[in-house]
Amino acid sequence: MRLPTTYFVFSPRLSRGVAAAFGLAVLVGMPLRGLSQQYLMGEEVSVTACGFYFLDDGGALHDASSSGDLTTTFCPETPGGELTFSFSTFSLAEGDTLFLWEGPDATGAPTYAFANDTLLGNDMGNGDAVINPSGCLTWRFSPGAEGGSNWAALVSCSAPCNRPVVSATVNMAGTLQDSPVEACLGAVLAFDASGSVSAAGLEGSTWA
Repeated sequence: MRLPTTYFVFSPRLSRGVAAAFGLAVLVGMPLRGLSQQYLMGEEVSVTACGFYFLDDGGALHDASSSGDLTTTFCPETPGGELTFSFSTFSLAEGDTLFLWEGPDATGAPTYAFANDTLLGNDMGNGDAVINPSGCLTWRFSPGAEGGSNWAALVSCSAPCNRPVVSATVNMAGTLQDSPVEACLGAVLAFDASGSVSAAGLEGSTWA
């Protein structure tokens, strides 16, 4: 498995004295774990944390196992906060699938299913707070028979968004319209969202 770009591997030729001078331990062929916490797939049932690496269950040096399904749920430290998985490595063997549910468990059909290298270089967030109020994401790895899958993602969090209270109307030919609005080409519509209220400490914008 390829190491995440922010991991370092030290050469056996590196002097222990040099490493000690920088307060580092010489780990031949091992990642420098002090830079960030890491969680392996299936290592924990549920994780509430921010600022860590999400790796397959083989860790930084081995491929994912093919012994059975593994599931882990990740939740932001702040309820309703944003949780983002940025994949620097993602390569699944033929027949292997990584499923994702937007929510605190794997109930019902998965929201997404990923195979091959579809997540490589991509980000996956926890979606709209209205759809996913928990802010949690549940991953399940289902291996096939071949083996050889691996991935690594940096997981970051941000504060929840203070959403405005939206109040808008649509007027056509002097008549308020119900949603959804049905209008013919060339019809003149008047939009009015002056009743909307910005979240505390924020300002709204007006377009004419």
